[in-house]
Amino acid sequence: MQGKIKSLLNCKVREMTLEESKLFLMLMMAEKNLDGIKNIDKKLKEDNFFPYMVMLKRLEAFKQLHSPTLDIDIAPQILCAMLSKNPAQVVMWAYTLNDLFVHLGRKVTLSDFIDAFPMGIPEEDEYRALWDLQKARKETDSCCTDNMIDDFSNWSLPDGKKD
Repeated sequence: MQGKIKSLLNCKVREMTLEESKLFLMLMMAEKNLDGIKNIDKKLKEDNFFPYMVMLKRLEAFKQLHSPTLDIDIAPQILCAMLSKNPAQVVMWAYTLNDLFVHLGRKVTLSDFIDAFPMGIPEEDEYRALWDLQKARKETDSCCTDNMIDDFSNWSLPDGKKD
């Protein structure tokens, strides 16, 4: 299921804060009304909300280059972008959503996110540890960047094959 780099799936988790829980509930309610979630998506795009723009661009680039069937609902993309405290976390969430898509073999929904993270979201130390693990080591990794997660050949593909 997982690409060459460990994703946020199966990490140690913490409970969501009150603010994170409110965000989650707002997205669940908005998802019930297609216009509601589209309005949130539109507003984030109009405001050029940086974490969301990184999420959209990363998933779109991977879809165009490697995985035309990649399909992730808007709500989990928004949630993951808004949970992220920096661009590195956004990229890790995009990678994780792709892994979830490959595992499920179908569109990823907010309900799938709940099933994947039933006890909470990753602890801050988990983000740091995973980010450090994916750092390219020049002597052993044939990667064109300092971050292996930036090299799409490390991401899982729907058919389970790598580029």
